[in-house]
Amino acid sequence: MTATDCTILRFSTRKLAPSQRLPTWYEIFCHSASRRYCKPREDTCHVDMRIWRLGPADASDLRVQRVTTTDGLRTQRTKKLLTDGNDDLVLNIQENGDTCVAQSGREATASTGSAVLTSNADASAISFPASVRFTSIALPRKLM
Repeated sequence: MTATDCTILRFSTRKLAPSQRLPTWYEIFCHSASRRYCKPREDTCHVDMRIWRLGPADASDLRVQRVTTTDGLRTQRTKKLLTDGNDDLVLNIQENGDTCVAQSGREATASTGSAVLTSNADASAISFPASVRFTSIALPRKLM
């Protein structure tokens, strides 16, 4: 891998009008991680993200995201959204706060210092009851 095989994106909703926060964040998140429906618990919720894409831009790549939210939110990857073909395995490492995950008939909560593994090939619901900071590492199955 060369230096040109790493792309870094920084994103924040802090300077956006409240009506533009969710649509803009949704667009960034969907292109960097997976298609999900997102709903913040409060209109005042802000999201700060750093995304590292490791690998050539025209190939499947490893992605690392560091996300901080100022309030809770809920995301869903429904069966309808699975048609994007994204089957990444995603390790969600909880740095601060809690993450509640429901997938394949199971539920798990990752608290500060723990992690949970999810699959983008299956429908899921991920809820952050309050402000959080986490890092996600997404690996396409075809790279395994």
